[in-house]
Amino acid sequence: MTILLYTRRTWGDAQTTAYLADLVEAFEMLADFPRAGRTRDGTQRELVKGRHIIFYRETDDGILIQRIMHGAQRR
Repeated sequence: MTILLYTRRTWGDAQTTAYLADLVEAFEMLADFPRAGRTRDGTQRELVKGRHIIFYRETDDGILIQRIMHGAQRR
């Protein structure tokens, strides 16, 4: 994951661990409540978690995380 490598190089191991735990928490919540995110195009959804946006789709088996990006990238 490029985002984790960047975080580790820029902020160090402790911040990378905290960041990853935050993302895993969001993924677990989405697995339990897949419609928690806002609908984008009828099939793709997005959830803002801190400064990041998680793009995902609901599947028959749960969710499929498609992309994670920093909110500043969206501009």
